[in-house]
Amino acid sequence: MKSAAEAAGYYTFLDEMVTLNSRITNLERSNKEMHDFDPKDKELEGYIKENEGIIVKYRKRIQQIMDILVAQYGVTPEALDVGLRQLMPDPKPGAHGSEEMKE
Repeated sequence: MKSAAEAAGYYTFLDEMVTLNSRITNLERSNKEMHDFDPKDKELEGYIKENEGIIVKYRKRIQQIMDILVAQYGVTPEALDVGLRQLMPDPKPGAHGSEEMKE
């Protein structure tokens, strides 16, 4: 990075990724709780689908940010992955449906 402004932008992107990841975790946990409460409730099913749409949007934004960091800041995807794992806590297996996150 060449300037303080570039560094600030870089860390702003990282912060946004951490925030989005946290929101995804919360939405997935909420979806699991609603499903476990009453898997046949149509109203809850609607909320779950709405949350799933938001999760997709957040994941797309995370990918956009990763692409920006690679293109504009020269960060390798591997280094970015390692850095983010240090910034984001590991989810507990099954705590919020993490086993379902495989894509």
